[in-house]
Amino acid sequence: WREEVIWRTSDNNNLRIYSTTDLTEYRITTLMHDPVYRLGIAWQNDSYNQPPHTSFYLGYEMFTPDSLWPPSKPLNVQTEAWDDTVQIDWNANMDFDLAGYRIYRGQSEDSLILLTDVGNITSYLDTAVTNDSTYYYAVTAYDLDGNESIQSDIVIARPSIRPDAPSGISYRYDTNSIFLIWDNQDFEYISSVKIYRSTTGENNLTLLTTIDKSENSFTDDGLSSSNTYYYAVTVTDTNQIESFRTDVQTITPGSSFTYQSEDASLSGTVYVDDNHLGFNGTAFTNFDASNSTVEFTNMPGFGGGNRTLIFRYALGNTDRTGNLIVNGTSQNLTMQGTGDWANWVYDSVGVTLNDGYDNTIQFSASGNDFGNLDEITIIPESMTSIEVSDNDNNLPTHFQLYQNFPNPFNPETQISFDLPKAAHVYITVYDINGRLITRLVNEDYQPGKHTVKFADTFLSTGIYIYRIQAGYFSSTKKMILLR
Repeated sequence: WREEVIWRTSDNNNLRIYSTTDLTEYRITTLMHDPVYRLGIAWQNDSYNQPPHTSFYLGYEMFTPDSLWPPSKPLNVQTEAWDDTVQIDWNANMDFDLAGYRIYRGQSEDSLILLTDVGNITSYLDTAVTNDSTYYYAVTAYDLDGNESIQSDIVIARPSIRPDAPSGISYRYDTNSIFLIWDNQDFEYISSVKIYRSTTGENNLTLLTTIDKSENSFTDDGLSSSNTYYYAVTVTDTNQIESFRTDVQTITPGSSFTYQSEDASLSGTVYVDDNHLGFNGTAFTNFDASNSTVEFTNMPGFGGGNRTLIFRYALGNTDRTGNLIVNGTSQNLTMQGTGDWANWVYDSVGVTLNDGYDNTIQFSASGNDFGNLDEITIIPESMTSIEVSDNDNNLPTHFQLYQNFPNPFNPETQISFDLPKAAHVYITVYDINGRLITRLVNEDYQPGKHTVKFADTFLSTGIYIYRIQAGYFSSTKKMILLR
């Protein structure tokens, strides 16, 4: 018996087979004597190729007697806290020899001790708790032979007579203001909302203002982009009892604002995935071919007017066009193929925004899918950095990357680009699988029209991708080498 794995060499010219060499002290009947496994081998020759399986468990623990197997851990453990009590509930185990459950409790994740044995029931009401204290709970199962499972996932509860703190708090900012937003509260029992702020640290919060209970946002104006601010929000109920504070939001206003797509509002068929490396944040959004929209709400306008929207995405080998809808105005938007779903690039488009935080930006598929969207960034600059009427030197009015010429080419081609203002320029070349071929340019350029030459006598016939990054501008195109 041995384990094997096959890997390709980096040049794709060979396959290497690696095998374990340790002898086992166990012996079992050959797998081909197992009817289910033998049938699996047969169907691979004439049906959909799936690995064969045995009719029995095959693994390291297969020789452990049933009397030594512990039960599976309890699942879906949940708590609900009230005044002086905590209710713990969980799903019933399916183990045939289950005998009961044990509850563990502590005031930190590392201090759990046995609280009680509840027998063969799936709930427990803990009345030995103190209001405004935090408790950590876990549940185990044990069988008729006395074997105990590992602990369930740890859950947290905080009994209290206080109202719940606002949930879903997030923020936006521009160069001199911060916008806080949170979920609406239960108006029947809430009397007001309080905003706390500090400029020295999250432990020094003081009351900034009290607002009406119907409000679920607050704008703090007149701030400095060089300072960091700390915020928390509470609510007060009709008995004038104040909730705990929300998690502290640490915010520094700046000259650009970035927001992750996985935190946007999703409608239709949109998937939140993390199966391709290189994304920022915690995930990215994956559009369906139609009825798929990623909506960014309450975006800052940086004073309003013509602004630049930068979006980061990855795509395969084909261009895809959808709709960009800004404050109700729609335009076609094409995401160009990046050569690989793990090859993330930046692109930009000019948009018109309102002053303040009354801006909605939507990316919507229109029957042709879209790339995987990672994040957007808003900067308070127009796409046209140099007005045509003042352009006496015939400088470009916007960033642009041109199609290489000639294309197809052999052995060399020229890549041209326009810069409306000085920038540090990177131009990189990749093969169709997203592997870096060369860093063609990495230097400062003055405003104007520029051309660089690309030639490589060692490359084979195929499609290659070249990409420019100049400040916030990014663009990608394909070129064909014919030998």
